[in-house]
Amino acid sequence: VMNNEKSKYLSLIHHLQKYYYNMKVKYKIPNDYHNEKWNECYEIIKMGEEDIEKRLNKMFKDCFKQKMIYLEDYRRITVACIIAWKALSNYVQNSCRKVMSVYFNCIKKYNKNMHIDTNQFNNNNINTKKYNTQLYEGKNVGKINFCECLIN
Repeated sequence: VMNNEKSKYLSLIHHLQKYYYNMKVKYKIPNDYHNEKWNECYEIIKMGEEDIEKRLNKMFKDCFKQKMIYLEDYRRITVACIIAWKALSNYVQNSCRKVMSVYFNCIKKYNKNMHIDTNQFNNNNINTKKYNTQLYEGKNVGKINFCECLIN
C-alpha cells in the first residue's frame, strides 16, 4: 500500500514539472528564474514525502508491535495511509500553484505591458521546435529584469 501510494505521489513531480515547463515556454521565462521557483516547489514535494513517510512508517511499526492485529484495525491503517498520501498530494499541488502562480501572473502582466505575444507560435507549428530549443538554451529572451518585475 505504501509503495503504491508513494509512486502515485512521486508521479506528481513529473506532472507538475511538465506543467510548469509549458508555462515557462508560454510566458518566455529564462531558465534561471524558472529553475529557482521550480526548486522551491521541489523542496515542498520532498519535505512532504519525507515527513509523511516517516510518520506512516512509525504508525505501521507501532501497529505491528502488538501481539494481535485485528483485520479491521489493519484496514483502517491502510485507508488512513491512502488518505494521508492523497491529502499530501493535494496540499503540495496547492502550495506549488501558489508559489508559481504569483510568479507567472507577474510575468504575464509584464509581457502584456510589453506587448509580447505569447501565442505567436500557437497557429504556426513550423518554428516551434526551433524556438523552444532556443528558449531552453536561454536565447530569444530580451533584456527583461524579472527580479524587478517580481518586486513590483
